[in-house]
Amino acid sequence: MRAYRQSKIAFGLFGLELDRRSRAHGWGVTSNLAHPGVAPTSLLAADRISAAARTLPSSA
Repeated sequence: MRAYRQSKIAFGLFGLELDRRSRAHGWGVTSNLAHPGVAPTSLLAADRISAAARTLPSSA
């Protein structure tokens, strides 16, 4: 969870700095930040399957 929070802060700071530099140098780049909220994915299920696979005895 700590890494997730840090990545969210880094994402926000990057977007703000990109906007600041674009305005200062006249690049014409628009920086938009968005949070997807809760997005239904199979990432957690895939992680559980992966963890279960690691606990199975190898066939080798």
